[in-house]
Amino acid sequence: MEGYGVVRNEAEALQWWHMAADQGNAESLCSLGVAYLKGRGVTQSDIRAVHWFKRAAEHGHQGAQYSLGFAFEEGQGVEQSMKAAARWYRKAADQGHAEAESCLRSLYLESCGVKKNMMEAARWFQNAADQGHTKAQHELTQFL
Repeated sequence: MEGYGVVRNEAEALQWWHMAADQGNAESLCSLGVAYLKGRGVTQSDIRAVHWFKRAAEHGHQGAQYSLGFAFEEGQGVEQSMKAAARWYRKAADQGHAEAESCLRSLYLESCGVKKNMMEAARWFQNAADQGHTKAQHELTQFL
């Protein structure tokens, strides 16, 4: 909803996203999730945001998969479930989403939703660091 070259029109952007989402466009599904999460052009609703993120995630959208992981970790719009958070973070991390890799590292390190596994924690942290995730790069030194 940036309005590049035109006057910003959130209502029109939402209409286009809905049309594309109806055809299964994962990016539009995720954009609707963000709109509901932030209350842009719609009434803010964590529950509706999760609905759209889930649809996008099921189409393989890594950003939506990460957002679902976060929602489950925080209990934002869904019942908190560290196992579900780990599952969605893993799907995004498997596609190279650096923030999801970093979050997954934390879950393995702290035994939240997954069995504690220092090797897995180090692997996901290394992956995130390799992609330029600055927090991972800084904190990776604890494994060296």
